[in-house]
Amino acid sequence: MLLPGGGVLIDTPGMREFHLWDAEVSEGFPDIEALGVDCRFRDCHHHQEPDCAVQAAARAGTLDPARLAAFHKLQDEQDQAARTRREKGSR
Repeated sequence: MLLPGGGVLIDTPGMREFHLWDAEVSEGFPDIEALGVDCRFRDCHHHQEPDCAVQAAARAGTLDPARLAAFHKLQDEQDQAARTRREKGSR
């Protein structure tokens, strides 16, 4: 089903979850990426680093904390997938 704004809704019966593979999580969160430009550290992961602009926006209510949680969840999944690929490659 085509959605307004160019999205697509796909029904996948039986599928319980999807995983990221070669995509950058930040590509799906341009708002977080834009806020991250103002973080103190260029490699900020937006968890508890000092002067994190993304965390500040979540506390101020200009960024939905649930959206930030989704970003962190996908980032964690992508990191785990990368570790698993490295482990399988080193055997």
